[in-house]
Amino acid sequence: MSNRTHISHLESEFSEFKKKLLVMASHAESIMDTAVRSVIERDTSLANDAEAADSIIDRLEMELDDLGIKILSQAPLARDLRMITSGMKIAKDLERVGDESTTIARQARVMAEAPNSQTPERIPEMAKMVSKMLSQSLSAFVSGNTQSAKAVIKQDKKVDALNKEVRSVSVQAITENKLTADSGLNHIAIARCLERIGDHAKNIARDVVYLFEAKDIRHPKLQSNS
Repeated sequence: MSNRTHISHLESEFSEFKKKLLVMASHAESIMDTAVRSVIERDTSLANDAEAADSIIDRLEMELDDLGIKILSQAPLARDLRMITSGMKIAKDLERVGDESTTIARQARVMAEAPNSQTPERIPEMAKMVSKMLSQSLSAFVSGNTQSAKAVIKQDKKVDALNKEVRSVSVQAITENKLTADSGLNHIAIARCLERIGDHAKNIARDVVYLFEAKDIRHPKLQSNS
């Protein structure tokens, strides 16, 4: 194979990698939206749809891993090397988003069978915030807008605070016999899943900064001490 043919083949695989990653991102956003709607609308069919869609994300992650390793073995250019390594990390976070969304969908089915269990107001608020974080981090990846990615990272503390609030309110309601233990634990589990999705959105945003600025901002305290 000539050098020109090798480069052309590598560029084709690189393009395929980026396309698969964007498809995976679209599916991750969709499954999360469906899972959240299944909770708010108490719709078991939506919950089933969300859980069934998770296998698509799992398959895409495996395909991206295989393709990424194949590209890395061909000594890509330095600018593409960072894209592949960052892309594989983003794919892992997207796979986790699918897993957490599946857990939310399973909890939604339980809630649908408990008609007296009302969804806490903070959960839709959390879901809206986390959905925006995920969408914004993925848009930043596509556009290369690192300032937008950094704004996502700052939102994470608000999601953490809402998660703690849902847990505190649920525990208090259980203690005061205003809520069954099963329902309270269900609410806590959903909020925890949303908080984790927020973490994955934050991870993606950090990878965007690394990709386009070549800066690892995962541990600011270590950087300040260096």
